[in-house]
Amino acid sequence: MNIRFPLKRQIPIVHETCVGWRDEFYKCPKNVLAQNICSRHDPFDVSLSRRALECIHHVFTHKVESEGKPVTNQKNSGRCWIFATLNTIRIHFMKHHNLDEFEFSQSFLFYWDKIERCNYFLNNIVDTANRGEEVDGRLVSYLLTDPTCDGGQWDMVVNLINKYGLMPKKCFPESFSAEASGKMNAVLKSKLRQYAKELRDLVKGSATDKEVKQKVQQQMKEIYNVVDYFAQFSLYEFFHFMSGSPNSSAVNILLNHIM
Repeated sequence: MNIRFPLKRQIPIVHETCVGWRDEFYKCPKNVLAQNICSRHDPFDVSLSRRALECIHHVFTHKVESEGKPVTNQKNSGRCWIFATLNTIRIHFMKHHNLDEFEFSQSFLFYWDKIERCNYFLNNIVDTANRGEEVDGRLVSYLLTDPTCDGGQWDMVVNLINKYGLMPKKCFPESFSAEASGKMNAVLKSKLRQYAKELRDLVKGSATDKEVKQKVQQQMKEIYNVVDYFAQFSLYEFFHFMSGSPNSSAVNILLNHIM
């Protein structure tokens, strides 16, 4: 059995070595060509072999029936759990009502998830402060690390649907911040950390439960405004104004079932 021991002395990267690597790199025309191409285009796309593609034939012995049109796209957000749930729900809904295409609004649940998640965070800050948890302790540090992300799971989406219901996508379409949630999350995280400090100071200053609750409500009102800036939610009811073929009445069907 051979046992390899760590190097007694690490090998550093020095300037002379890097200069040598660079000189060797530029001596090869293929490296220069690859650099020019990959700096302007997707490296994976330009590396794809045309000859290899011509040899691949997508022929299958079984074909899965297409379900749930149109194809959905969560884009640059962490809403996979919402998309997966709504894509599953809509299949039965579309078959039952003979609809060619239909989407539930992913942004609608995403909107309320942000509100609920921020409220949950602030209440946990109060609870941990009341229990005497230190701000640099593992629990509070964990809470402050990422106060509001996009990720979720089954029980969370079930709770959202049970409380807020569902909305057709045509009545609550995608917004920029729903498709690319990074900027909204950054603002919310900054506000929540600021509010966490305020709440911990209140609890430390022996504020009454009523005063703390009022502070949380005040903070949540501001959080609501921030989410509204990004998500633009104003519709609490939706109506059906369409007429024509049965397949055009998805909004009316949903209205009769969930409102």
